[in-house]
Amino acid sequence: MIFLYFALLSVSLLWRPDESLDLWWHLKTGQLMWEQGRIFTTDIFSYTAFGQPWINHEWLAEIVYAFIFKYFNLSGLVVFRCFLGSLIGFILYRWTLLLCGRRSLSLLLASIAFWVASPRFMEHPSLFSTLFTLFILWIVSGVQSGFLSQKTYFWFLGLFPLWVNIHSGFVLGLAVLFLFWVPDFLKTKKKGEVFLFLLIVASCFLSPFTYQTLIFPLTHMGLHVPLQNTVEWLSPFNPEALTRTIEGERFPIVFFLIGFIFLLNRRSIKVPYLLVFGLMGCLSMMAIRFFFRFCLSGGSSFGDDSY
Repeated sequence: MIFLYFALLSVSLLWRPDESLDLWWHLKTGQLMWEQGRIFTTDIFSYTAFGQPWINHEWLAEIVYAFIFKYFNLSGLVVFRCFLGSLIGFILYRWTLLLCGRRSLSLLLASIAFWVASPRFMEHPSLFSTLFTLFILWIVSGVQSGFLSQKTYFWFLGLFPLWVNIHSGFVLGLAVLFLFWVPDFLKTKKKGEVFLFLLIVASCFLSPFTYQTLIFPLTHMGLHVPLQNTVEWLSPFNPEALTRTIEGERFPIVFFLIGFIFLLNRRSIKVPYLLVFGLMGCLSMMAIRFFFRFCLSGGSSFGDDSY
């Protein structure tokens, strides 16, 4: 029933024309790779940069989107977006329920977070990263609270080789695991999670671009200054970002709501959740485009008494 609820919520919020300016070149790139049977590693579109190296970290997602568009047109892409949105909402609810233990409150908070984040749910590879990041938070919280078996961690060995070829957001997934497992190692001195983390990092080299995919997000963040003229890269405290984006309009509501929950639970929040809360908060302060991640990770402000 909860999945059906978020499916209906997704349709009501996400059944709209695509607003991603990147969609069409993603579709064209995926189409050409599908037709030519190869992954592009150099620029094929630009005149002045033709043939230059291109870290096409989203190649697999582009092929998926191009396949859906070829056989189901734009309507198929919207349906697929609603499906991913339903999964995001369901996992968000399950994670929040795991942390706070109250069904009605978990559903309310998950619904608010979903509503605030929904403008960023577009036909874009980053939507996969949103889903996978929440999945990791849910699994790690479930294992550390005793709800799930530690063997569940081995799912990550299959997730990350897939994720690394879909979107560079996999680096955020690595950061979340690091923030959870390092405090756990310092507390228990168990080396199992350390070895597993190293295996996961090694699996991220299973990409046509090997180590370059790992460092791409860091080099991309170096472009922050040239991108400051783009509204979505402005800080949420910038008046222009607050007035010209939907996220900016909703920012004060969620900022104070999550802050209030954080203050109520500040004494019970354990170190990993505090670190994740801080990481997502710092990202959202850098650019309004990352604010939705802060909203979706707001469950970390509940902490976990079982840790």
